[in-house]
Amino acid sequence: MRMWSVAMGQQIGSPLKGHTGWINSFVVSPDGQRVISSSADRTVRIWDVKTGQQLGPSLEGHRQSVMSVAVSPDGRCIASGSSDKTLTIWDAETAQQLGSPLEGHSDPVRSVAFSPDGRRLVSGSDDCTVRIWDVETGQQLGYSLDHHTRYVLSVDFSPDGRYIVSGSYDKTMRVWDIQSLKSIGTNFDDGSHMVNGWVHALNSRRLFWVPASLRAGLLRPPQTLIIGHCLKTRLDMSKFVHGEAWTKIRDLDDFRDMIDMTMSAII
Repeated sequence: MRMWSVAMGQQIGSPLKGHTGWINSFVVSPDGQRVISSSADRTVRIWDVKTGQQLGPSLEGHRQSVMSVAVSPDGRCIASGSSDKTLTIWDAETAQQLGSPLEGHSDPVRSVAFSPDGRRLVSGSDDCTVRIWDVETGQQLGYSLDHHTRYVLSVDFSPDGRYIVSGSYDKTMRVWDIQSLKSIGTNFDDGSHMVNGWVHALNSRRLFWVPASLRAGLLRPPQTLIIGHCLKTRLDMSKFVHGEAWTKIRDLDDFRDMIDMTMSAII
């Protein structure tokens, strides 16, 4: 790694050497005194900005390449995401792993980021999902956000912690409303997921099918915005019913008229 003077446009000191594989990610600590890096050599390392020397031992535990690192706003914790499909939280001072690895992704974890209050962690993965984690318990919060159709390459929180932004290989960025994730039910509006074009409710019941040309740009809650060159589609689900509630789709008189028209067409 190399450090550069913004004012002078020149390299500061010698390159930071120590990793034995290519460097996938790095981040500067909030106090500006340390740089944290992750590498294909399966380690996370902490460096002193002034001396260019590694601080303490390497953080080891991942079984495959470490794709991304993040540091908490108070600088006390480090999070790493790896090709081994897990996230790990570390104590930045002792270089010790905190708790067990965070498991849930089914493919490499490409990106991780802390919320502004440091209580939550967001991750993006090659499994096309975005997931939110409780830093203290290591548990996933709510359901996986699976609206992207290709790898999720980057994720981050807004400065006020209200939104998450994700960027994907599907050529779109998506903005997610964190507040709406608190209400988890059984409908399209709260926790639905898509499998081969079929939108499933949280209870895995099929709701409806979406044509391939509309999937990348389908705006589903809790998304508030999609950015990218795709056909954006927002569905009005205010009167959507399914299952045994299908009879409520119209009032009784309209429903009878519809049946009469159908029978007339058949005759």
